[in-house]
Amino acid sequence: MRMVPAILGIATVPLAYLTMRGLDCRATTALLAAVFVTFENGLVTQSRHILLDSPLLFFTSLTTFLWVGFCNEDKRHPFSEGWWTWLMLTGLSLGAVVSCKWVGLFTIATIGFSTVYQLWNLLGDIRVSPRLWIRHFMARALCLILVPIMLYLFIFEIHFLVLANSGEGDGFMSAEFQHTLGGRSMQDTYAGGLPSYVPPDPADRGLDQRHRDRVCS
Repeated sequence: MRMVPAILGIATVPLAYLTMRGLDCRATTALLAAVFVTFENGLVTQSRHILLDSPLLFFTSLTTFLWVGFCNEDKRHPFSEGWWTWLMLTGLSLGAVVSCKWVGLFTIATIGFSTVYQLWNLLGDIRVSPRLWIRHFMARALCLILVPIMLYLFIFEIHFLVLANSGEGDGFMSAEFQHTLGGRSMQDTYAGGLPSYVPPDPADRGLDQRHRDRVCS
């Protein structure tokens, strides 16, 4: 299990380099950024633990890299095959980000603000017809809104199919959800949404009384 966050932490380093190169930075500048990411103490420590933060940072970095690639392609060849590839991969990466943690919504918001800025500039460009602007809008809505939502729901579908039985983490879930899990009888603890009452054990009541008497004395 430790191998996955370690590999994702390592993969973040070349993504930092490629992102800086996509932003038209010199090779030495991009290399310096990659070195900073390599020796950043928090990232090194995080990559050694079985946490969701390492995949979250990896997919955040991947989303940034893919979005930079899309913006570069959008300036040269809009609606080309490469343009659609960058845009679709960005949407898939956004879905992966929010599937790791809901903190990934901030990444979606960042890409969303950049998208609104692009569409605003296109709206003021007299060379862009209204029909072409609508094509730009629909393409971004499809790849940056619908695709992430579908991937998010698909991952949850896999989660429910694989983890359909009762386990040690049931206590974190509601009684209604626990009732849907296999391998566990919930007749004594679930009453169709109504709170169930379990009468106290007389022995426990006596033990509690003796404890109070001891404290008072």
